[in-house]
Formats: sequence, structure tokens, C-alpha cells
Amino acid sequence: GDFWINNILFKYDEDGRPIASKVLDFQMSRIGHPTSDILYFLFTSTTSEMRKNYLKNWLKYYYDTLMRDLANLNSEVTEDVYTWEEFLKDCKQRSLRWMVYSGMVMGMVLNKKLADELDVMHQQKSNCSCSF
Repeated sequence: GDFWINNILFKYDEDGRPIASKVLDFQMSRIGHPTSDILYFLFTSTTSEMRKNYLKNWLKYYYDTLMRDLANLNSEVTEDVYTWEEFLKDCKQRSLRWMVYSGMVMGMVLNKKLADELDVMHQQKSNCSCSF
């Protein structure tokens, strides 16, 4: 429910290339539609140019990995039950909702006024001699 770039830690090599990653922040974990996390991630963590160039490749990789993992779990959901075409159709049907939701989240995250207000609140708390 909250899978985006800010919830991923990256390890870099000496040339600054990412070589490993770890996902964190599972507080909003839930069972949901298989397109939810990937669409949210793509709309919050990639540029429109990247999506234009790579979206279908990323979705295919995600779908193939999902199907492989479900097979490893002996799931009844197979490529015969949930086809690539059905997955793409679901992505198209759900993408507007996730794009709007992602836009609202990014609007809050990138809101300089809100960030400044949070800084002021943090300073006030830091300067408080109250004990709780």
C-alpha cells in the first residue's frame, strides 16, 4: 500500500551504481490487487519519460515474476487463469486511480510550505523543555 522509492534502501558500488536494495516500511501491508503496488510505484517513483519508454517492459517483468512466484507457492493462479492480457487490461482500468492518488501524495511530499511548517514544528519540539 505504500511501495515507492522512499521505502527502498539502496547499496551502491564505488562507482555510484546501485548493486542491492532492501524494501522497508510494511506498516500498510495488505492483500490487494496485483496491479496496486506496481502502479503506485511507477507513478510515484519514475518520470513520465521513463514510463513512456519502459512501462510495458516493467509491467511484463512484474507479471512474469508474479506468475513465477505464485507457481513456486503452488498457487491455483496460473498464466492460464490470469493472463498477461488480463493483467494489462487491469492496469489500464486501474491506472487513472493510481495516477491521481500518486499525484496527491507527491503533491504533499513536494509541498515546500508544508515541509517548512514541519521544520518549524520540529524546531519548536526540540526547543521545548517539557518532559513527557
